[in-house]
Amino acid sequence: MHLPRGRGNLRSRSHPGIRSGTQLAVTSGTRSTLLSIFHHCAPSRSWRAVLVSNGVDTSTQRLVAQICRPGDRLQTSYGQPEQVLKPILHRPPDVDTCTDAQELIKAISSRKVVRKLLLDRVHLPGDGWIQVFEYLDSLPSLRPEIREIDLRSCNLKDRDLVAISQFLSNNSTLNSLWLQNNCFDFSTETAETFIAAINSSRLGTLRLSSNPNLNGFVPRLLRGLDTMYLNILELSMMKLDAECAPHLSDYLASPRCHLHTLHINANKFLIEDIQIIHHGLRLNYSLTALEIHSVILRGDDDREAINKYFQERVKIQTRNQILRQRVAVDALHLLRHSRAALLPSLIPLATPTIPPPHKLLPPEIILHILSFFAPILSASQRIRIFTYASTRSTLPPILPRLPVRKCLPDPSAPPSPNEGCSENCCMGPALYLSCRRQYERMDWLREMHCDIFDSREGPTTGLEWPTIA
Repeated sequence: MHLPRGRGNLRSRSHPGIRSGTQLAVTSGTRSTLLSIFHHCAPSRSWRAVLVSNGVDTSTQRLVAQICRPGDRLQTSYGQPEQVLKPILHRPPDVDTCTDAQELIKAISSRKVVRKLLLDRVHLPGDGWIQVFEYLDSLPSLRPEIREIDLRSCNLKDRDLVAISQFLSNNSTLNSLWLQNNCFDFSTETAETFIAAINSSRLGTLRLSSNPNLNGFVPRLLRGLDTMYLNILELSMMKLDAECAPHLSDYLASPRCHLHTLHINANKFLIEDIQIIHHGLRLNYSLTALEIHSVILRGDDDREAINKYFQERVKIQTRNQILRQRVAVDALHLLRHSRAALLPSLIPLATPTIPPPHKLLPPEIILHILSFFAPILSASQRIRIFTYASTRSTLPPILPRLPVRKCLPDPSAPPSPNEGCSENCCMGPALYLSCRRQYERMDWLREMHCDIFDSREGPTTGLEWPTIA
């Protein structure tokens, strides 16, 4: 099911919004889509849902009942999902009929809020895409709003990638970039410009599948990537071979790698190449999802070896997931105690009093005692937290802050007696699909380099490094 184009979205292949009387097909696999509809579309609209009874569970029906207003009529259809979805899926004319850049720019500028540019299979002649990204880069008010750009199968060339790189450079808002199935040549100058733009931005998801690996682009990309924000990388169906395997291994084993998801499916890897990649994977502590499907197998021995590597990969991913959670918990625990022990008093006392006992100890002993609250953290990670906790400027502001990212409530969650999240008080991720406090916590962990286990130093309080035999 395609996601509806609601407020803040610009999608080239979906039905144009949810209006009064619109039929919404619901199947057993559309729960996430319904939650996105609830988030992006105004809840005051009157909807008419068509429930496809094949496999729809009770929780999904309850979710539809909460999304629709009490006066709406819920109809039930016993047809197949494809038959129900067919009449409501079509292409909105304001995007797919664009024949040049000016029409697309007009379609973008007609919207008050643009957070996603979903422009897959939109073809612009000449320098059309260059004009579009120059327009986006020229508007300071629009650039901070765009968080996702989908340019799959748009027949993009190197000159278009340079324009995209200029928009991406020093961009702290764009989180996801989809560039699958285009016509890049990846010249040396273009590749260097693109890699530098990625390193200077906060891009979290990069999808490059189904692009040709021309001019050694993937090895150059893996050698040049140096960003802690890139978490998802897709390099499937790019005809990667034995030349790329050592570069993948070196990148996975290096401290520059902060990926938690890597897809390298349907390439030209042999079992020897998988063995090289696993050498680097054993030294990686960030990956929790690695896909290497459709490997070239030459016999039963290769099948046995690939099964062995798959089992080892599952153990490594489980280890990394456990260590990631443990590092985050210990970092937050250490911050709580470091605030009380290291932060100087904000209000000077009028009369001299006896200082607390821990203030009489040398700073080195205080830091050593605090290190036992986070035994899995490395020395460099603890020093960053100590510096942060002892700085007054890092304390939360007393006055109300400006509007920030709001929490997205879960419609299927039970009602809460509290009023919900406000600008200065967040109820936490228990009843919310997207929690502001959780986003801020992840940003802080990344700033302290505590989003992954630091294998370069390892724990320094007697614990052994976790290894995979």
